[in-house]
Parts: sequence; structure tokens; C-alpha cells
Amino acid sequence: MHHPHTLHALAAIWSLRAALTYLPDYRDALTIQRRNLATGRGRMRTLAELHAFDTLLRAERAERAAGAMTGLKPSASPPAPVPLDLIDLEQDITSVLAAAVDIVAYANRAHPVLQLSPLWRIVIEDLGVRRGGHWRWSYLVAAIPGTPPGLCDQVERMLAEEDARLRSAMGLRPDSVPVPGAPPCPTCRERRLRVQTSAPSSARWTIVCRTDTCLCLGDGDPRAGDGCPCGMPIRARGVRHIWDASSPLASSAGADAAHRASTLTVA
Repeated sequence: MHHPHTLHALAAIWSLRAALTYLPDYRDALTIQRRNLATGRGRMRTLAELHAFDTLLRAERAERAAGAMTGLKPSASPPAPVPLDLIDLEQDITSVLAAAVDIVAYANRAHPVLQLSPLWRIVIEDLGVRRGGHWRWSYLVAAIPGTPPGLCDQVERMLAEEDARLRSAMGLRPDSVPVPGAPPCPTCRERRLRVQTSAPSSARWTIVCRTDTCLCLGDGDPRAGDGCPCGMPIRARGVRHIWDASSPLASSAGADAAHRASTLTVA
């Protein structure tokens, strides 16, 4: 049984990670379509060449920033095969992901396994360098369930913002589809329930209500029976409704509804 903020944070982690898997192909497509401004001819670049170019460009941008601080005039830059705003966005995502890890690690600093002690941090940083930083995703997924809901909400907002920016830049829609045969939302009664399919297995998928004003009313007064009718195991006032795959709402849509939904075209 997870708090709604915990489920939202996990969904944001999976969604951003899924969006990043499309980035190499998107960058490659830009390389094929974008003309080299210096020669006037189209030029093919491999992903390795792009990576090397971006490394140099990041160093140049750092030098420019340092020069601006000391009063030096920045020099002109050569035409880039990848838009600078996309490169900046990648850097922002890396920074936000690192900040999310720091927040979650601080919250779990007393945990015997999840605490990032200096020695353990050295080990995982080395592992991250050799495996492309994948340890951060694994750490967040493992540690978020034990993180206070308020901090989970903060992490979710951070990652969801970067996910929206990245998907907007690539023209990629959210990984969510309507659930065939699903009942209406228990609270707003609108049929706007969607299953979020970014997680690697259907057991970790979640269902959300896409009505912006549909927020949980909380427990209310048990004696008056005026609590939120959403049916979430943990009701928190003001949180967006979300149900996991084991919830009665997910079961009422049919055992294989989520599997069928994953094959539909995003609407």
C-alpha cells in the first residue's frame, strides 16, 4: 500500500526514463535532416561524432561562462548539428536527476541499506560512470517507497517538469492510454481514466484520472461519511487521484484491460 504521492513519484521516474530512451533516435533524426550551415550540404554524423561534438560544445559553453564573469568577450560558435536548447535540456535533466537522488538519499540517510554513505557513494558513482548512470534510476525506484510523501511530491514535480519539456521537444506524447472497459472515475464520474504504461511491467502500471479539477477530498469525517469516494487505500486531500494495478478499480476494468490498453494508439 503506497501513498498517492509515492505512486506519482514512481510514475514520473518511469516516464522520464522511458522518454530518454527515444533521445538517441531523435538526435540521429535531427542529424539526418539538419543541414550543415558551413558547407550548405547535408552531412551525416554518427552518434559517436555527435557525442564528441557535444562534449566539446559543453566545454566551450563553460569557458564562455567563465569568460563572461571575468569580462572577456565570448567568441563566435560554429554551427551545431544539434540545437543548443536540446543540449541544455539534457544537462538540466542530469542536474535534476542528481538533485532528486540527493533529496531521497537525505530522507533515507538513517536506513541501513539505502543510505548513501561516502564509501557506497564512491562505489555507485564508479558504477554509474561505467553503466551510463543507470544506478540513479534503480536507486530512486528502490528508495522512493520509504521516502516521506511530501518529499515524494517534490521529486515527482521536479521529474515531471523535465519529462514534459523533453517530450515537448521531441514531439512525444505521454505514455498513457485509455483503459478499455474501465468504469468512470469514482469521484468526478467522468470517463477519463488512463493507464500509465511507462513502467517496465504491467504490475507497476498506474491508473490516473485526467480531469484537472479531480482532486482527492481526503478522509473527511468518518462519522458523517463525507470522505472522498475515490477508493484509494490512502486518501490525501488535494492530491491527484492515482490507483495501482492491484487496486479494486484496476480489477473492475478486467484482468487483461491494462495489457490490451498497451497496444492501443495514444489518443
